[in-house]
Amino acid sequence: MYKNKSFLDGKKTWIGLIVTVIGMTGASQYVTGDQLADILDNFFSIAGIVMAVYGNWHAHQKIETLEDMV
Repeated sequence: MYKNKSFLDGKKTWIGLIVTVIGMTGASQYVTGDQLADILDNFFSIAGIVMAVYGNWHAHQKIETLEDMV
């Protein structure tokens, strides 16, 4: 049984399509360079927090599994 299923399994295609549609519609013309920098800063901050929380949770799951084995 395959347990290591990634969060993005089955979602990568949809994410790619959404990004492509945004690019094709010219949505970037409504965002200035300063706004884009702010958006990217906020995105990376949130992504970093989410990755840290997920990594911590995942590590604790492994620890609990090891403790159950003892």
